[in-house]
Amino acid sequence: MNYDGVVSKVKQRFGIEIIDVEQRPDYYKEVGMEERDFIDRSYIIGKDTVVLGVYDNDERRIASLFHELGHTLVVGGCGGQLDYEEVAWKKAVELAIEYNIVFSSDTMLWIDNQVNTYRRGNKSDTRS
Repeated sequence: MNYDGVVSKVKQRFGIEIIDVEQRPDYYKEVGMEERDFIDRSYIIGKDTVVLGVYDNDERRIASLFHELGHTLVVGGCGGQLDYEEVAWKKAVELAIEYNIVFSSDTMLWIDNQVNTYRRGNKSDTRS
């Protein structure tokens, strides 16, 4: 799985901007956040910008990219934050399959743990 190739294809297909914090290490200062806010965390800004945080492996970075992209593709009908996150993670896995990416069992467990942070109601420590 080639991270740069996936990012290029996603940008082209969906017409979104992807800000990679690993390539812009002072980004957190630019937006008035802490460096720790980008460790294992990514964000969606509106419907056209994904900010990818710092991850210890490319598979999680790609999963998070697809998750944030999933948020842009989810249209209404969600029954709250937990449902919204679950739908976005399901969409992430679907997008991965579209790109012929099969996440490892470790990454799938990590994804499940992301959703579980919402099940536990610990939204302040959600990593995506």
